[in-house]
Amino acid sequence: MKKLILIMLLFCQVLSAPPGYQVPVVLQTEPFNNLEAIWQAVIMVESGGNPDAFCWDVNNQPSVGISQIQPSRIAHYNRLTGKDYKLKDAFDPEISKEIFMFFAKRIGNEERLIRAWNGNIKSEMTYNYLQKVQKYL
Repeated sequence: MKKLILIMLLFCQVLSAPPGYQVPVVLQTEPFNNLEAIWQAVIMVESGGNPDAFCWDVNNQPSVGISQIQPSRIAHYNRLTGKDYKLKDAFDPEISKEIFMFFAKRIGNEERLIRAWNGNIKSEMTYNYLQKVQKYL
């Protein structure tokens, strides 16, 4: 939204500039524009699209909901947003998507987003996860 306002302001400057004066306008695209496709691919890998999915991960932590959110992700989201979601809230697909999109928009590119959703992007395991998700893109 901020970029749209900036573009509109720059466009208005061009329209109101005195004759012979040119204002350069630089249009910049988002780092990636297929967040919805990435979301859909992630939920297929994580839960097969099942909003009631539940499992214990390799560290004996619960992962819940359509995108398999863990308690640490909920706590991190709450700290950054001031919200007070509980792990059980991640069973709601809309809340899961809200959390996913929040973090997605903070990450600079598609590969980092997908790998970070799976865990530490320095881990080799996240490359396997990336490949699984990319099959759905």
